[in-house]
Amino acid sequence: MLADTTSRYPAEAWPLWQDRIKIAEDKGMAPLVEPTLQRWFTEPFRKSSPAPVAAIGKLIASTPVAGYVGCCHAIPKINLTARLKEIKAPILVLCGDKDPGTPPAMAEEIHRNAPGSKLVMIADAAHLANLEQPAAFTKAMQDFLE
Repeated sequence: MLADTTSRYPAEAWPLWQDRIKIAEDKGMAPLVEPTLQRWFTEPFRKSSPAPVAAIGKLIASTPVAGYVGCCHAIPKINLTARLKEIKAPILVLCGDKDPGTPPAMAEEIHRNAPGSKLVMIADAAHLANLEQPAAFTKAMQDFLE
């Protein structure tokens, strides 16, 4: 099951990662919390469900800068699209239909390149579709596993 992810990032995304690296190295994780929450959750969810959003915010704030920077260097180098055809197990590709970080087009690319995969868009969810729309996410997972 691949949820709110990508098999590659375009080269033009690298400046975004560089900006995040600079912020983390210069100012720590605190300034990255709110922009990340804005990408990971839709505005209606942020307003209606402050407790889970705050819990994720605390996790982001407590992320070690070195680990975050390391991930920011590694993630944009991901390019596994051509290898998706090698996967022989069934694949469920899930994506929040409002995910700006790994948008539906990236999920669609995985689906197109992974023979026999199933693609499910989770309505009214951003990057953490499992938290924003747990019933829809769980149903998609259960349907796939059945």
